[in-house]
Amino acid sequence: MTRKRTRESLEKLLTDNCPRCEGRRVVKSVPTLAAEVLRGIQREAVSKSAGDMLIVKLNRKSRATCTIMARRISRHLSSGCQRR
Repeated sequence: MTRKRTRESLEKLLTDNCPRCEGRRVVKSVPTLAAEVLRGIQREAVSKSAGDMLIVKLNRKSRATCTIMARRISRHLSSGCQRR
């Protein structure tokens, strides 16, 4: 007996159809890109000193998603659920 897949594939969860080629290829989804940006910011923040500035340029959609995700992370950390 084989098991039926009950979830979407990982590719479908992390990508969207390409708007330029009308879906023949895929591009990373906005939430996927936002998560990558936030991880990059965290990685850079660790290596920078307190006075250094980091400039991140994003399009409107990605910026909004990054803001929402950053707020969720901040709330989660401030509620005492910090990783050790």
